[in-house]
Amino acid sequence: MVVRARTAAEAQALGELCGNIMALATAAYVTWSTVVAFTGGAIPFTRLRVNGGPGLGFLWMFVVDPLLVSVALVLAYLLVAVLTFLLRLRPGLGREPETAGPLHSLP
Repeated sequence: MVVRARTAAEAQALGELCGNIMALATAAYVTWSTVVAFTGGAIPFTRLRVNGGPGLGFLWMFVVDPLLVSVALVLAYLLVAVLTFLLRLRPGLGREPETAGPLHSLP
């Protein structure tokens, strides 16, 4: 049985979908936690409580937020890599396996 590798367009679509979802979730969390850092309260999804204020807010905005965005970016890359690997392991459901044709070079 020959397994067809996913095309570049399929991999790009998967990457864009995962990237967009992660970007929206990260933007929402970063915005929410920055507002809490300025106003005070509990940082979302943690047990950390802060008093708030402009000093903490700006520290949060210029130090913590970039770290959170960087971690989310790495997680998005890893998620796309794992999903692409898993999709290449088995062909789509209900499809007939395709035979590999000869390789052609582009003109």
